[in-house]
Amino acid sequence: MRPSGDRGGLLSFRDEDVDAINSDPDWIFSTLSNGTAVTEGAAASAFRIGPLVVKRSQVERSCRALPLSVLSWRPFPTALVTTGREIFEGTVRDAFLPRLQSKIASYGAPLLGHGLCPDDAEAIAGQVLFWLGKGAPVVLCRGGMSVDADDRTPRAIEFPL
Repeated sequence: MRPSGDRGGLLSFRDEDVDAINSDPDWIFSTLSNGTAVTEGAAASAFRIGPLVVKRSQVERSCRALPLSVLSWRPFPTALVTTGREIFEGTVRDAFLPRLQSKIASYGAPLLGHGLCPDDAEAIAGQVLFWLGKGAPVVLCRGGMSVDADDRTPRAIEFPL
């Protein structure tokens, strides 16, 4: 048996239910990790019974477990803000942007747009506020998030919005 998602979403189950099924030495029930993204049609779990015959008590115990669920994605309109002087000035090509756009699209989220700004806290906050004002409930900031002293994004997104 290989249950699969009939739609993409987030795999959800109670760990104790999977543990209870696996407590039977004759059974093996394996799943993807709880909270894992599942694509439509992909296997989310597998089940194997060792003996050809099982006791009624074994089946009844497993029936008390709640089923696995694939929670549907709730795609939110999303905007991207890329920070960094090199990309902003065009001296470095943003090679990762197409991959990130594809990833957002794979979750069904419409991309409202993409903004560029230098490593300046006010400019970054301005871009975030701009996209929030355009109706983006999700604004992904990328770049300038490391521990370098010149990275301004962490401070910029702490601005009261």
